[in-house]
Amino acid sequence: MPIEILIAPAAPAVESAGDFWKYGLPVVSLVAGILLKWVLDGALERRRDAAQEAKRLAERRDALKARQADVERSNLLALQPLMSRHVRGVFLTLDEAKAAMAEAQVWKVPRSGPGAEESRVARFEMTPIRARLHNRELAQEITEFVALHIDDTESKGAANLITMQIARQFDSISAKIGDEIRRLEDAELQLAGNPTPK
Repeated sequence: MPIEILIAPAAPAVESAGDFWKYGLPVVSLVAGILLKWVLDGALERRRDAAQEAKRLAERRDALKARQADVERSNLLALQPLMSRHVRGVFLTLDEAKAAMAEAQVWKVPRSGPGAEESRVARFEMTPIRARLHNRELAQEITEFVALHIDDTESKGAANLITMQIARQFDSISAKIGDEIRRLEDAELQLAGNPTPK
């Protein structure tokens, strides 16, 4: 049997294998490329969505911080004139009590005079504002300041001491309020000057 007869049946198989490399491989490569692109696009989309979500959260957090700073600053600014009115009322009440003592030779703090009324109203108006402060240490100091008054003093000397204590606390708290307002303004400027990176 000639060798050509034995080799002949293998020829179509070789030719079909050559056809696969010629026609089949590009199709398989195209399908694999489409699948790979789909997987990569999905991964990139998820990463892009996560980055956008993180950016939105950071922007929202910055906006909330800015809003909180605005509210806190507004509360502190509202407290300042009320504190001044309280101090003014205490000094007016002291003057009224001294004038009454000069006439009657008896120490008696007027409960219904203009000074006492101004101090009382200022203290009442401060109560809800200081309750909203985020700086609890400052709020506590204001609470102690509000609790000081000369309504129940038994002598001119005691009233003078409490009045001077009120004046000193007023100066100290006013300085701390000023520092806190500046800190809030600086923090807000930093938020405005350093936007969230894209």
